[in-house]
Amino acid sequence: MYDREINGKEFTFGVSGKLIRNVLVMYDRQTESLWSQLLGESVKGELIGTKLDFVPSVMMTWADWKERHPDTQALDKGGRRGGRDTYDSYYASASAGV
Repeated sequence: MYDREINGKEFTFGVSGKLIRNVLVMYDRQTESLWSQLLGESVKGELIGTKLDFVPSVMMTWADWKERHPDTQALDKGGRRGGRDTYDSYYASASAGV
């Protein structure tokens, strides 16, 4: 997880739909620079070479989280559940991988 503040300015990020060697590529909505999710670094655009500050985080199941933080609320946006993975054909490719 990364801090979205760069030089005192807050940025918002989206998913570009691109992958670099099986790694998600994000973009920032302010400059449309592309960012490696793995590196937290801009790889193309106005902010190329800029690095985001890493924010430590913990991975756990939703059940464990709710046990530790019972008052947590989350938005369920609906959508598909258990459906086809968008990247199935990418994973099946012999050239996929970091």
